[in-house]
Parts: sequence; structure tokens; C-alpha cells
Amino acid sequence: MKILKQIISYSFIGIGIGSVMNYVIAIFFFPNSNPLGVPSFVHHFSSASQATAVQLFIFALLGILQGFASDLFRNEKLSLLTTSLIHYLFIVLPLVLAGFYLHWFHMTWIYLAFFLFAVSIIYILIYLFCYFAHKKEIQKINNRLHQV
Repeated sequence: MKILKQIISYSFIGIGIGSVMNYVIAIFFFPNSNPLGVPSFVHHFSSASQATAVQLFIFALLGILQGFASDLFRNEKLSLLTTSLIHYLFIVLPLVLAGFYLHWFHMTWIYLAFFLFAVSIIYILIYLFCYFAHKKEIQKINNRLHQV
């Protein structure tokens, strides 16, 4: 039951984040189009509703995959560097595949490099925020332990 709750939760998180990112990409890179998706992707379907349903399903899958990727950090056998690299791959590879399928970028080296660069910068910023937040929490716990 716990895993089912996680799957549902991760799905909705993926749908939310994916939808926001999809709108941002559509609005900034395709300003004269319907923000339901990238026009070249939407045109592969008989209706915008079908394209949106496929997108939402992909966003849910991304949410599940990336949500469970965070469980890697609970593994104490791997170093932080190894865990971080594996986590990065579990986040980025499905995102690249989804981005390519959803036509967020063209599959050329320059677009792929730009996409990877942008995703990597966002990943690093989130990683550093989480790292320093956890470090601060550990320092608070250590300070409380020293006071006892």
C-alpha cells in the first residue's frame, strides 16, 4: 500500500512539473502556438486531447521514475559521489528521452547539448540547495547533541 501511495504521489508531482515545463517550453519557444504542447508533437495526433493525454502519461512516468530515484540516497553502501552520479543519470536519461519524444528539442548535437546543459544546471542548483539544507539540519542536530 505504501508503494502505491508513492506511485500516485510521484505521478501527480510528475504531471504538475511536466505540465508547467511543457507550458514554459511552448510559450517561450513556440509563442504563436497553443500551449498544450509543441506543435510538431501535437500534429502527430488526431486531436489535441489525445496529445495531451500522452503527454500527461509521460509526465506521470517521469514523476514515478524520478521519485523513486531519490531512494538511492537511502543506500548507505555507496559513496555520495557514486549515488549522486547514478541519481543524475536516473533523472536525466528519461528526461532526454521524453524531451525528444515530446519534441522539446530536435535530435541534433547542438540541441541535445543545450538541453543537457540546461537540465544539468537546474539539477546542480536543486542538488546544492538540498545538500546545504541537509547539512544545516545535521549541524542543528549535532548542536543539540552537544548541549545534552
